[in-house]
Amino acid sequence: MVVLGLVLVLLGVLLVLAAVFVSDPGTGGTLLGFDATVLGAFTVGIVAGALVLLGLGLLRWGTQRGLAHRREVKEYQRLQRKHGQPVESSEEPPPVG
Repeated sequence: MVVLGLVLVLLGVLLVLAAVFVSDPGTGGTLLGFDATVLGAFTVGIVAGALVLLGLGLLRWGTQRGLAHRREVKEYQRLQRKHGQPVESSEEPPPVG
């Protein structure tokens, strides 16, 4: 999820940069090789903003999931040590459910 989030943020930023530096102000001009009206450039900006926000949300969610998983593994290993069972560093906690 973190990688997908980063890709979406990068794609959104590239769209914004293309719209800012390639198009002509007020007329739309050409955007990434296509003729773009003002409405088209506005739509590209909305899509780029949505991609950036979605990417940041996925990045945040993926990071929180990773941290929660590491905390579960640490807690599982701590409980194993407490009960005298051998602890393997690559051991995953048992599935919940």
